[in-house]
Amino acid sequence: MILVPSDQPPAFGTPDMRAQFGLDPTMLALNGGGWGSTPLAVTNARAAILARIEACPDKFYKITCHGELDAALEPIARLLGLDGIDNLVFTANTTTAVNSVLRSLKIYLRTIGVSPDERCKILYFSTGFVPVINAIKHTAKHDGFGTVVVDCDYPISEADLLQKTDDILSSNHAAGNRVVLAIYDGITSMPGVITPYKLLTRLFQRHGVITCVDGAHMVGQVHVSLSEPEFQPDFFVTLLHKWLHVPRGCAVFFVHQRFQATIGHPVVADVRPGDWRHGFHGAGTTDMSRYLSVPSALAFRAWIGGEAAIMAYNHELAVKGGRVVAKILESRVMQGPGTLEEETHGDALYGAMVNVEVPMGAKAVVEASEGADAFLAGLGNVLLEKCNAACNVFKHGETWWIRLCAREYLNEQDFRRMGELLYDALNKGIWNDKRYLKVSVEPQIDPLTLGRGRARVASGNANFSASSDASISRLSNPFSSAEAAVPRRIRSAKQCRKIGSGLLIPRRTIKNQDLSTKFSDTHFAALQTIFNLAILQSNNRVSCHEWSLTALDQIIPGNRTISGGNYGLEIETYFVPTKT
Repeated sequence: MILVPSDQPPAFGTPDMRAQFGLDPTMLALNGGGWGSTPLAVTNARAAILARIEACPDKFYKITCHGELDAALEPIARLLGLDGIDNLVFTANTTTAVNSVLRSLKIYLRTIGVSPDERCKILYFSTGFVPVINAIKHTAKHDGFGTVVVDCDYPISEADLLQKTDDILSSNHAAGNRVVLAIYDGITSMPGVITPYKLLTRLFQRHGVITCVDGAHMVGQVHVSLSEPEFQPDFFVTLLHKWLHVPRGCAVFFVHQRFQATIGHPVVADVRPGDWRHGFHGAGTTDMSRYLSVPSALAFRAWIGGEAAIMAYNHELAVKGGRVVAKILESRVMQGPGTLEEETHGDALYGAMVNVEVPMGAKAVVEASEGADAFLAGLGNVLLEKCNAACNVFKHGETWWIRLCAREYLNEQDFRRMGELLYDALNKGIWNDKRYLKVSVEPQIDPLTLGRGRARVASGNANFSASSDASISRLSNPFSSAEAAVPRRIRSAKQCRKIGSGLLIPRRTIKNQDLSTKFSDTHFAALQTIFNLAILQSNNRVSCHEWSLTALDQIIPGNRTISGGNYGLEIETYFVPTKT
């Protein structure tokens, strides 16, 4: 069942596009390549599939399941440039697919007369996904293989990477070793860069090496065709939930025909000789609705513009957004250093994931009591916990980088806001400052009607929450002796100042050194409401002319206790919406 909206699609990077997804409206979501995001239309389609399965699970699992999975694979096969689905199966993730390759390697080698020993090497790159590298090391230890690593420090030119890889293959051959399998990324995770995967595939095949491409980040971010003569890997796996809007976890796994007699799912369950695909789709009872949601995800992508338009927008946004953040941080974007003839030259090194270098001379980095590495290693989680802002901060080689993901629902302003948060984190050390407040709100809150909602405000270790069902027009103002009627209307867009999502950035400051101060229920509700509206305003839910100015001048003690110790409290002057 395919469900997509029936009206005209929203433009990329607009609030209407963001509203198509189930994301927290307060979240600054620049790690969209981490776990992906599912459109509400696809979530609804999946719910319909689940309801149908629940209506008669016996019929689904005994009779219709495998046929429906095959039907769901057909549009993915076409997307990958394949004529049919004979070489494709669904699986949960990349790690499962790679483990199946590793588990079957010893069996396959014996069928071609090779007795595996430590001179048989499995090659991988230092930039590989850590769980995949762990699986390689485990297989080498227990099945008696050797390993060889290609150390890769980006940015590196295609020519240098290919030469380094070729030298390692040649030196191993000269030493009497045989590289039997190479596992390598089409797009690496951290840093998020496109590798010369087509050239690497041909290089390995010239050396007689079995090729397994970890394409977790590829489909939905770059065009992939497994029918191209230049790209004919033995194994290829790509995640559909990262960039293709399919519910997680969902991957599609390509296996060349010559390996299908020996390949098998790592979990041995329903094995049928001669039917390798059944071994994957029948590997125990699992939730098939994510796989069956693929047609709906592809239909959604077609509705909003199609694959080419989506990938072009995301890449252009990554280029522009990366430069915006780099300028704010006084830093640089990672670019391909090769010649113009190389496919990954300059900004073509990345698709929708841009990498910005961390300025190590920033004040908070230099002065971090725990050391620069420890400070930066925890920065991503701090941003997520304190500011509801997601990105990846990682060390590659000797350099720290920030990976930022461009998505259809983001725009250049989102990158600017992230750049400003990062600048404050790296230069002002605000994340250890207990005066800063983080606010999260439930998305059901209506910014115009000020209806019932909940909010949580945190300052250091102090937390409080409560419900509000009052209209601000009939609340006494906790910040002045006057009523909370709107003081004045906003006359121009220039008066509307954006605030960071989830972070209350101070303009006018008051300090109350003891947050054990008591507040009345009425004051408490008004405080919540203003916080809610400020956060929602930062997501452009209402146009500028619909906002009015409310000044938060002072807190009047009442009878509600806010516990948490002696912290300062900083409050912003916000724009608050009213009905017109």
